[in-house]
Amino acid sequence: MSRKPSTSPMADDQPRGSGFPVKSLLLGSSLILILLRVNLETRTAPQFYWYSYSSRIYKKAPLIISATPNYCNCSFMAQQIEASSYSFSSGSSNFDVFLNFRGEDLRKNFISFLHKALKNRGINDFIDSENLCIGEAIGPDLLKAIKGSKISIPVFSKGYASSKWCLLELSHILDCHKSKRQVVLPIFFDVEPSHVRNQSGSFEGPFREHEKNFESKTVESWREALRVVGNLKGWVLHEDVNGDQAELVELVVKRVSGELINSTHLAECNYPVGIDSHINGLLSLLNIGSDDVHFVGICGFGGIGKTTIAKEVYNRLLLSYNRHSFLFDVREQATQWMGLVSLQKRILKDIFKTDIDIGDYHTGKRLIKQYLCKEKVLVVLDDVDSQEQVDALAGALSWFGQGSRVIITTRDEHILNLAKVDKDRIYRPQELDCKQSLQLFSLHAFSTDQPHEDYMQISHDVVRYSGGLPLTLEVVGSYLLDIRSKEEWESTLQKLKEIPLEKIKRRLKISYDNLDDYQKAIFLDAACFFIGWPKETVFSIWEACGYHPKSSVHRIIKRSLLKFGDYGECPLKMHDQIRDMGRNIVREESPTEPGKRSRLWFYGDILDVFDENKGTDMIKGMILPYDLPSVYLANEYFKMIPNLRFLEIKSEKFIGDFSELPSALRWFRWDDCPWDILPTNFYHKRLVHLDLSWNIMIEQAWHIGPQDKNKRFQNLKVLDLSHCRYLSKSPDFSWFPFLERLDFGYCKSLVKLDKSIGKLSQLKSLIVKFCYLLKMLPDDVGLLEKLEVLDAKNCRELEKLPRSMGRMRCLRSINLTGTRINSISKLPGDFSMLRNLVQLEMSYWDWERPPLRRSPRIWNLLLENGEPDQQKPSQHSSDMVVANSSIGYMWTTEQNTKKRRCINAEEQHRKRSETESSFFSIFSFTPLPLLASSPMEPNKCISLAPPSPLFSLSSQAEFERSNSAHIERKSEC
Repeated sequence: MSRKPSTSPMADDQPRGSGFPVKSLLLGSSLILILLRVNLETRTAPQFYWYSYSSRIYKKAPLIISATPNYCNCSFMAQQIEASSYSFSSGSSNFDVFLNFRGEDLRKNFISFLHKALKNRGINDFIDSENLCIGEAIGPDLLKAIKGSKISIPVFSKGYASSKWCLLELSHILDCHKSKRQVVLPIFFDVEPSHVRNQSGSFEGPFREHEKNFESKTVESWREALRVVGNLKGWVLHEDVNGDQAELVELVVKRVSGELINSTHLAECNYPVGIDSHINGLLSLLNIGSDDVHFVGICGFGGIGKTTIAKEVYNRLLLSYNRHSFLFDVREQATQWMGLVSLQKRILKDIFKTDIDIGDYHTGKRLIKQYLCKEKVLVVLDDVDSQEQVDALAGALSWFGQGSRVIITTRDEHILNLAKVDKDRIYRPQELDCKQSLQLFSLHAFSTDQPHEDYMQISHDVVRYSGGLPLTLEVVGSYLLDIRSKEEWESTLQKLKEIPLEKIKRRLKISYDNLDDYQKAIFLDAACFFIGWPKETVFSIWEACGYHPKSSVHRIIKRSLLKFGDYGECPLKMHDQIRDMGRNIVREESPTEPGKRSRLWFYGDILDVFDENKGTDMIKGMILPYDLPSVYLANEYFKMIPNLRFLEIKSEKFIGDFSELPSALRWFRWDDCPWDILPTNFYHKRLVHLDLSWNIMIEQAWHIGPQDKNKRFQNLKVLDLSHCRYLSKSPDFSWFPFLERLDFGYCKSLVKLDKSIGKLSQLKSLIVKFCYLLKMLPDDVGLLEKLEVLDAKNCRELEKLPRSMGRMRCLRSINLTGTRINSISKLPGDFSMLRNLVQLEMSYWDWERPPLRRSPRIWNLLLENGEPDQQKPSQHSSDMVVANSSIGYMWTTEQNTKKRRCINAEEQHRKRSETESSFFSIFSFTPLPLLASSPMEPNKCISLAPPSPLFSLSSQAEFERSNSAHIERKSEC
């Protein structure tokens, strides 16, 4: 840092910036009076200081002001002190270069030349004569200047060490060099570098004095700074340029220009709350020490902070990469004229600092690959939303040299998959927690870390509204900054809940705009109705509507717009701000007339439509709440909404006969149905999914066959009557010719299935679990040639299966656990004809070989000891698990276990092949692997691959002998 020239030996060591920070105070008494009049209006009596300057010695005396309406009394007490030689304004301190020097030695020669040359090159350097204001507090502002500079240049002269301020500044420079990797370029003007490093020569005497006047800890920190900086590569005047100061200035300016180009930091976040954890998380994925090339993704919905995180990491890594480029808003720029070509030019210009002509998109790809394949580069592609953008700018890892890193931010994980980003190199920022959210909001709304006490509760309300989304906290906080009425705050917050601020809405809606029509419909359904609903249920609705959810939902999840929980029934989850954005899209369809919107979910809107008969053909979805106090649903209501796709009625207040259900209805659920017998005119030609589960009143349904084939369910695929505990008789299945899934689970009064079930030629899944009174399945079940799943678990009275089951060529899974079919001998004779059966579960009582030799695909056969009849004691205390291959059989027992287990036949074959002598090891009592579960049906055992034959035909006799010996050993035990 430079010094003011002084004739006093004390001038260079005077404290900087003491006293009242008014730079005009020394200019005249008239200005002092103006300042005093301003303070008189506040009726306060602060203590000010008067400065006089005589013989280059600053004097300070307290100025006591008595504030009265007409006059002020001032008394002065002179006191001689060490005062500052300079200070500087508290404005911006983001300088390019910080000059550290002793002014008495260099100000009027070398430093003057260097300052002018830097200024002519457009480089903003910190020098006291232009940047300092006498009287300002120096401590934090000087620190800010050093920290805000990109490069520091200490100029060591013979008198440098005599200035404690030069040494203090140098100590701070060293701190910034270590913590922020600030560039330090030392100049050894008329001293040897060794004198600086070792504090010898002209540096030795001043340090003896410092050791007398300052603490040893302080002096040692100055010595350390000189040692470290003295070792850095810089310029030695008499060696590098043979004493030519003009040439040295030219070299310094050239080097500084190059460093500034290579260390251009992006604008940093004003309030980096919680950013450190994000930076560390992303840095761990980048693996900077590796020479491999890595693509790393940052994925999340709009406003979560992807760009901010990328900028902060980019700034951290700049000094590690000589060549780098940050392409902002690729999505938007790519839509402009020659957008991708412009981006290709930009990335090459950023990296090589020169314009490269690119004629077209394909030429740009070739040039990027050609020029960058041998360069170590850092590239950030911000807000990418198409494969074409990735292909144009970072088509493959091979485009970049060793050690390169490419960071891609996007809302759509699918883009990262296309860019071949490894799944374990995708960073997904999480929302801020409550504490961080409150802090960030407070900084924007109050410019403090915490809200004012009076605003604490409403600030917490804003935090809850934001859902931890940084964008919302920033925008809402800034919006409320100028509002100081608590009532206005409350009113504004209520308004924002209904109509989000345009900036938030626009950013969040970008992901929605890129969806196709089916995906948009699914997203709006989810936002308006289905948050918290089980995955299976919402999929059934969208399947019924023809939206192809298996592919569409995957795309929406990739765009971070919704997700499913990984527990229980996998409930649908969505961020509150995303939900509000979706609902606002629906509101905007008709802001003032709910009946003209596509979806109705709000209690008041539904009442308005029904009470005023304002329904229209625009309404496609509706969820009726339990508490509709003044509405009795009647047929005429449904006449108003013919295009309703799905409907859930949660009310007993229905007046009608279902003859006027909306013609476009695809999915219908009715809870708390008040009827014990469903009317025979209850049919619908276009309905795909009908859910009447959990209706305790229903005793009979469709018990009479249809009189007219045209008046039945022509498209119904799913009928759910589960948990109808008083349903005693199944429907006549002639009503449902195209049914694919039939669920009677937990119908504890159901006695039998109607023989018309054989007419369900398309049925794939039949569920009758926990139907305690069901004794048998009709023989017509054997006609269900497309049936894949039969679940009769815990049908306690079920004694046998139809003999015709051999016709069921598609049957893959049967669950008979908890039934009276507890012996292999009770299976029908043609059971072995089930060639596609891969899973059989049953309670097993008898030690006998299952007759399944003609079922080559089954290899997960779960047999567990059970007690279907509470009066019958268990014959065996252990679980028996049997795995069957196409040639041989094996079974083993495990003592004292209640867990269901299975043997993987292929694994046992592998173990046996390791050594022929281990044949009997497959009958050991060691623990067996737990039964694998299917992701779609968690309670089911699944096979992972077809088994290899366990034994050859020649070993069958040996197997049977071994089996007999095993049972004898079991008896002895």
